[in-house]
Amino acid sequence: MTRAFSLIEVLIAIVVLALGLLGLAAVFPAVIAQQREASDTVQGVSAERSVSEVLLGHARLNERPAPNANDTNPADRRGWGVLAKQPEWSPEGGWTPPTLVADLTQIPDGAGLGLVPTTGWMAVGQQGGITIALPLADRLTPVPYTALEDPRFVWDMAARRVDVSPTRVRPATTTRDDDQVQVAIFVRRIDPAIRRPDNRPLRELFLNDTLPLATRRVPVASDARGRPTFDGVGGGTAPNYAPIFSFRIEDEDFAQEAQGNAEVEWIVPDTSGGFDDLRPYVAQVGQKFVDQAGGVHEVIEVQAAGNGVPALRLRVSPPVPARLGADISSLPEGELRMLATAQTPAAVVVRTIRP
Repeated sequence: MTRAFSLIEVLIAIVVLALGLLGLAAVFPAVIAQQREASDTVQGVSAERSVSEVLLGHARLNERPAPNANDTNPADRRGWGVLAKQPEWSPEGGWTPPTLVADLTQIPDGAGLGLVPTTGWMAVGQQGGITIALPLADRLTPVPYTALEDPRFVWDMAARRVDVSPTRVRPATTTRDDDQVQVAIFVRRIDPAIRRPDNRPLRELFLNDTLPLATRRVPVASDARGRPTFDGVGGGTAPNYAPIFSFRIEDEDFAQEAQGNAEVEWIVPDTSGGFDDLRPYVAQVGQKFVDQAGGVHEVIEVQAAGNGVPALRLRVSPPVPARLGADISSLPEGELRMLATAQTPAAVVVRTIRP
């Protein structure tokens, strides 16, 4: 006589199978997220290479001044010299993120870079001199209207003055022929939760200047406190483009970590200056920073305050050279700082260009 399964055994088998399927289902989102992140990282690096080619091949950025040009006259400056020959700009070699302006023809003297938050347009220049526009369309990847797919990445940059002369540590407050421009390029993913009025393609929402501001979108948005909203708007009646910013590193903690070491793995973001709003977005594994020597660092571990840890600590790779904090007063801002974006960038690269 053949023995059959009892109802209890069948129910137990169904429960075990259901638990197994639930466990498998829980794995799929994580796997998909990892695959998406890996794909974005690869494409972000590819986009970064394209950006470098754009900057090095940009006709106006690489324009040479006339033979009889006067560098002291802003109207005579050309190409990257619009920055390097501007004495007020980055006088001690400090990073200068774009200044938020309503009109790119009104970039303040000494700012060097301007950004219109409602449209995302950037420019290099200053009042009284020429302005070299970096339209949003030129900073999107894939390039709008040349590919069927929507843009997936956008790039932005901060810049500073550098001098490779072996006789000087950093630039003085006047320009020299050996002054160069160093740019930190941040490649970010387009906000994932952008709503599309009338099902318009993203390129139309980003670039069609005939649309009312309430309908337009920007690739990466933040609210009035700098926090990313991931919706292309930012919470106001008009779009608000999320800019590059800098934050301070605790000097005393850095000095303690640097004692007897050539490198510092753990850094502590400053707790003052209204940085509380942005700290959660900076303290993320995968977040990337640029230091005052032009080094790029990625967060590989986060230690929250508590359980014997006095403050939020970030472990970065590669470590920060200890010599960077050897003499805090000699740094451009007189303190340790890092460039960052609220959205975790897909890629960050630093390039040095001689005008």
